[in-house]
Amino acid sequence: MMAYATGAKKRIGFKNEMRSWLLTNTFLKKKGIHRVEEYVDLLQQFSGTHITSPEVVLSHASTQKNDRLVININSEASSRRLPVAKAISIIEAVQERVSQEIFLPGSPKEKPFVDEVYNGLAVKKNIHNMAGKTTLPQLLELIGGSAVTLTTDSGPAHVANALGSHSIVLFGAGNENNTAPYNRKNRTIIRLGELGCEPCTKNSCKLYDQPKCLTLLDENFIAGNVEALLNMNR
Repeated sequence: MMAYATGAKKRIGFKNEMRSWLLTNTFLKKKGIHRVEEYVDLLQQFSGTHITSPEVVLSHASTQKNDRLVININSEASSRRLPVAKAISIIEAVQERVSQEIFLPGSPKEKPFVDEVYNGLAVKKNIHNMAGKTTLPQLLELIGGSAVTLTTDSGPAHVANALGSHSIVLFGAGNENNTAPYNRKNRTIIRLGELGCEPCTKNSCKLYDQPKCLTLLDENFIAGNVEALLNMNR
Protein backbone atom coordinates (compact mmCIF):
# COMPACT_ATOMS: atom_id res chain seq x y z
CA MET A 1 0.00 0.00 0.00
CA MET A 2 2.89 2.37 0.76
CA ALA A 3 4.43 1.56 -2.61
CA TYR A 4 1.10 2.24 -4.31
CA ALA A 5 0.78 5.58 -2.52
CA THR A 6 4.16 6.72 -3.86
CA GLY A 7 2.87 6.51 -7.40
CA ALA A 8 5.85 4.39 -8.45
CA LYS A 9 5.39 3.06 -11.98
CA LYS A 10 6.78 -0.36 -11.05
CA ARG A 11 5.64 -2.05 -7.83
CA ILE A 12 7.00 -5.56 -7.43
CA GLY A 13 5.93 -8.14 -4.86
CA PHE A 14 4.62 -11.58 -4.06
CA LYS A 15 1.17 -12.82 -5.04
CA ASN A 16 -1.55 -13.76 -2.53
CA GLU A 17 -2.79 -12.04 0.65
CA MET A 18 -4.92 -9.72 -1.56
CA ARG A 19 -1.94 -7.53 -2.42
CA SER A 20 -1.78 -8.18 -6.16
CA TRP A 21 -4.10 -5.33 -7.16
CA LEU A 22 -1.67 -2.85 -5.58
CA LEU A 23 1.29 -4.19 -7.56
CA THR A 24 2.27 -3.94 -11.21
CA ASN A 25 4.39 -7.13 -11.19
CA THR A 26 3.66 -10.15 -8.98
CA PHE A 27 5.60 -13.38 -8.57
CA LEU A 28 5.27 -16.60 -6.61
CA LYS A 29 7.18 -16.90 -3.36
CA LYS A 30 9.44 -19.95 -3.12
CA LYS A 31 8.92 -22.16 -0.08
CA GLY A 32 11.53 -23.55 2.29
CA ILE A 33 14.14 -20.83 1.89
CA HIS A 34 15.34 -17.98 4.12
CA ARG A 35 13.48 -14.68 3.95
CA VAL A 36 16.60 -12.91 2.67
CA GLU A 37 16.70 -15.40 -0.20
CA GLU A 38 12.97 -14.92 -0.83
CA TYR A 39 13.54 -11.27 -1.64
CA VAL A 40 16.70 -11.92 -3.62
CA ASP A 41 14.66 -14.43 -5.66
CA LEU A 42 11.88 -11.87 -6.12
CA LEU A 43 14.39 -9.44 -7.60
CA GLN A 44 15.81 -12.20 -9.79
CA GLN A 45 12.37 -13.10 -11.12
CA PHE A 46 11.65 -9.48 -11.98
CA SER A 47 15.03 -8.59 -13.45
CA GLY A 48 15.88 -11.90 -15.11
CA THR A 49 19.39 -11.50 -13.67
CA HIS A 50 21.16 -13.95 -11.34
CA ILE A 51 21.99 -12.36 -8.01
CA THR A 52 24.34 -13.90 -5.47
CA SER A 53 22.81 -14.03 -2.00
CA PRO A 54 24.64 -11.41 0.05
CA GLU A 55 25.96 -11.35 3.55
CA VAL A 56 23.87 -9.24 5.88
CA VAL A 57 26.33 -6.83 7.44
CA LEU A 58 26.10 -3.80 9.71
CA SER A 59 29.02 -1.67 10.80
CA HIS A 60 29.38 0.85 13.60
CA ALA A 61 32.22 3.34 13.79
CA SER A 62 32.75 2.98 17.55
CA THR A 63 32.53 -0.80 17.73
CA GLN A 64 35.52 -2.54 19.31
CA LYS A 65 35.36 -6.19 20.36
CA ASN A 66 35.43 -6.74 24.11
CA ASP A 67 35.39 -9.87 26.23
CA ARG A 68 31.81 -9.42 27.39
CA LEU A 69 28.42 -11.04 26.99
CA VAL A 70 25.06 -9.54 26.07
CA ILE A 71 21.94 -11.50 27.09
CA ASN A 72 18.73 -10.32 25.44
CA ILE A 73 15.64 -11.89 27.02
CA ASN A 74 13.10 -9.74 25.17
CA SER A 75 10.94 -10.15 22.11
CA GLU A 76 7.85 -8.38 20.81
CA ALA A 77 5.95 -11.69 20.76
CA SER A 78 5.26 -13.50 24.03
CA SER A 79 5.83 -16.83 22.25
CA ARG A 80 9.43 -15.76 21.63
CA ARG A 81 10.10 -13.95 24.92
CA LEU A 82 11.67 -15.85 27.82
CA PRO A 83 9.28 -16.15 30.78
CA VAL A 84 10.64 -14.45 33.90
CA ALA A 85 11.52 -17.64 35.81
CA LYS A 86 13.19 -19.17 32.75
CA ALA A 87 15.19 -16.02 32.05
CA ILE A 88 16.45 -16.00 35.64
CA SER A 89 17.44 -19.68 35.55
CA ILE A 90 19.32 -19.28 32.25
CA ILE A 91 21.20 -16.18 33.41
CA GLU A 92 22.15 -17.85 36.70
CA ALA A 93 23.37 -20.96 34.85
CA VAL A 94 25.56 -18.71 32.67
CA GLN A 95 26.84 -16.83 35.72
CA GLU A 96 28.08 -20.09 37.22
CA ARG A 97 30.20 -20.82 34.15
CA VAL A 98 31.64 -17.49 32.99
CA SER A 99 33.39 -14.58 34.65
CA GLN A 100 32.75 -12.01 31.91
CA GLU A 101 30.59 -8.97 32.50
CA ILE A 102 26.98 -9.51 31.41
CA PHE A 103 24.76 -6.78 29.96
CA LEU A 104 20.96 -6.99 29.76
CA PRO A 105 19.58 -4.65 27.05
CA GLY A 106 15.99 -3.56 26.55
CA SER A 107 13.86 -0.74 25.26
CA PRO A 108 12.02 1.62 27.62
CA LYS A 109 8.88 -0.46 27.02
CA GLU A 110 10.76 -3.63 27.98
CA LYS A 111 12.36 -2.12 31.09
CA PRO A 112 9.77 -3.37 33.62
CA PHE A 113 10.23 -6.94 32.38
CA VAL A 114 14.03 -6.75 32.46
CA ASP A 115 13.88 -5.11 35.90
CA GLU A 116 11.78 -8.00 37.21
CA VAL A 117 14.30 -10.55 35.92
CA TYR A 118 17.28 -8.56 37.21
CA ASN A 119 15.72 -8.14 40.66
CA GLY A 120 15.06 -11.89 40.79
CA LEU A 121 18.74 -12.81 40.36
CA ALA A 122 20.41 -14.17 43.49
CA VAL A 123 23.79 -12.70 42.50
CA LYS A 124 24.15 -9.39 40.67
CA LYS A 125 27.94 -9.19 40.52
CA ASN A 126 29.26 -8.33 37.04
CA ILE A 127 25.76 -8.01 35.59
CA HIS A 128 24.42 -4.69 34.28
CA ASN A 129 20.78 -3.84 33.65
CA MET A 130 20.86 -1.56 30.60
CA ALA A 131 17.13 -1.62 29.83
CA GLY A 132 15.86 1.82 28.94
CA LYS A 133 19.34 3.30 29.30
CA THR A 134 20.68 3.16 25.73
CA THR A 135 19.99 5.04 22.55
CA LEU A 136 19.92 3.01 19.35
CA PRO A 137 23.55 3.90 18.47
CA GLN A 138 24.61 2.97 22.01
CA LEU A 139 22.79 -0.35 21.71
CA LEU A 140 24.65 -1.05 18.46
CA GLU A 141 27.92 -0.28 20.20
CA LEU A 142 27.03 -2.50 23.16
CA ILE A 143 26.03 -5.50 21.03
CA GLY A 144 28.63 -5.05 18.31
CA GLY A 145 31.40 -4.78 20.88
CA SER A 146 30.42 -8.05 22.60
CA ALA A 147 32.10 -11.35 21.83
CA VAL A 148 28.84 -13.29 22.22
CA THR A 149 25.16 -12.36 22.31
CA LEU A 150 22.73 -14.83 23.86
CA THR A 151 19.29 -13.84 22.65
CA THR A 152 15.74 -14.76 21.91
CA ASP A 153 14.41 -14.72 18.35
CA SER A 154 14.19 -10.94 18.06
CA GLY A 155 15.59 -7.82 16.42
CA PRO A 156 18.75 -7.81 18.57
CA ALA A 157 19.51 -11.36 17.37
CA HIS A 158 19.76 -10.07 13.79
CA VAL A 159 21.66 -6.94 14.84
CA ALA A 160 24.25 -9.01 16.72
CA ASN A 161 24.68 -11.41 13.82
CA ALA A 162 25.09 -8.57 11.31
CA LEU A 163 27.58 -6.73 13.56
CA GLY A 164 29.77 -9.83 13.93
CA SER A 165 28.93 -10.74 17.53
CA HIS A 166 28.36 -14.51 17.61
CA SER A 167 24.63 -14.86 18.22
CA ILE A 168 23.25 -17.83 20.17
CA VAL A 169 19.54 -17.71 19.40
CA LEU A 170 16.92 -19.44 21.54
CA PHE A 171 14.03 -20.34 19.26
CA GLY A 172 10.50 -20.81 20.55
CA ALA A 173 7.89 -19.82 17.99
CA GLY A 174 9.22 -18.96 14.57
CA ASN A 175 10.86 -21.02 11.86
CA GLU A 176 14.63 -20.67 12.01
CA ASN A 177 14.96 -21.92 8.43
CA ASN A 178 13.08 -18.81 7.30
CA THR A 179 13.84 -16.09 9.84
CA ALA A 180 17.04 -16.93 11.77
CA PRO A 181 19.93 -14.44 11.65
CA TYR A 182 21.26 -14.89 8.14
CA ASN A 183 25.03 -15.23 8.54
CA ARG A 184 25.53 -18.88 9.41
CA LYS A 185 29.21 -18.58 10.28
CA ASN A 186 28.58 -16.65 13.48
CA ARG A 187 25.30 -18.00 14.78
CA THR A 188 24.20 -20.93 16.91
CA ILE A 189 20.54 -22.00 16.89
CA ILE A 190 19.12 -23.71 19.98
CA ARG A 191 15.66 -25.26 19.74
CA LEU A 192 13.94 -27.81 21.98
CA GLY A 193 12.62 -29.83 19.02
CA GLU A 194 10.56 -32.22 21.16
CA LEU A 195 7.02 -30.86 20.80
CA GLY A 196 4.60 -31.72 18.03
CA CYS A 197 3.64 -28.04 17.72
CA GLU A 198 7.18 -26.93 16.83
CA PRO A 199 7.82 -24.77 14.99
CA CYS A 200 4.75 -22.55 15.01
CA THR A 201 4.59 -18.92 13.97
CA LYS A 202 2.04 -17.70 16.53
CA ASN A 203 2.78 -14.51 18.45
CA SER A 204 1.33 -16.07 21.60
CA CYS A 205 1.25 -19.71 22.69
CA LYS A 206 -2.20 -21.20 22.08
CA LEU A 207 -1.60 -24.49 23.92
CA TYR A 208 0.14 -23.61 27.19
CA ASP A 209 0.15 -20.78 29.72
CA GLN A 210 3.84 -20.27 28.88
CA PRO A 211 5.56 -21.48 25.71
CA LYS A 212 6.93 -24.93 26.57
CA CYS A 213 9.34 -24.73 23.62
CA LEU A 214 11.20 -22.15 25.74
CA THR A 215 10.49 -23.26 29.31
CA LEU A 216 11.81 -26.79 28.64
CA LEU A 217 15.15 -25.64 27.22
CA ASP A 218 18.18 -26.96 29.13
CA GLU A 219 19.90 -24.10 30.98
CA ASN A 220 23.14 -26.04 31.37
CA PHE A 221 23.30 -26.81 27.65
CA ILE A 222 22.76 -23.13 26.86
CA ALA A 223 25.37 -22.03 29.40
CA GLY A 224 27.84 -24.57 28.02
CA ASN A 225 27.48 -23.11 24.53
CA VAL A 226 28.04 -19.60 25.88
CA GLU A 227 31.14 -20.69 27.80
CA ALA A 228 32.63 -22.53 24.81
CA LEU A 229 32.15 -19.59 22.46
CA LEU A 230 33.56 -17.07 24.91
CA ASN A 231 36.62 -19.27 25.42
CA MET A 232 37.01 -19.63 21.65
CA ASN A 233 36.85 -15.87 21.13
CA ARG A 234 39.27 -15.31 23.98
